[in-house]
Amino acid sequence: MDENGIEGAVKTGAGRIQGAAGALTGDTRLEARGKLNEAAGSAQQFYGRAVDQVKSAAGNAGDLISDQPLAAVAVATVAGLALGLLIGTAL
Repeated sequence: MDENGIEGAVKTGAGRIQGAAGALTGDTRLEARGKLNEAAGSAQQFYGRAVDQVKSAAGNAGDLISDQPLAAVAVATVAGLALGLLIGTAL
């Protein structure tokens, strides 16, 4: 797991506790800071998950290229042609 995912989970939990403490004591500033920290933690956690998925996809792509280099060249060629056609029609 990416360190951003772990740090985000910790921030999310700390923000929930901070928000709950603010709600219990009636301190609206503490409650608001807690909700803000919880949201920031959730965003960081989401980023960490996205990084993990990209790393996994890159690893899978590397395996595909190693195992089937001709197929990888064919896919890259088709993707390049499609991109070229899209750019050519946009101009």
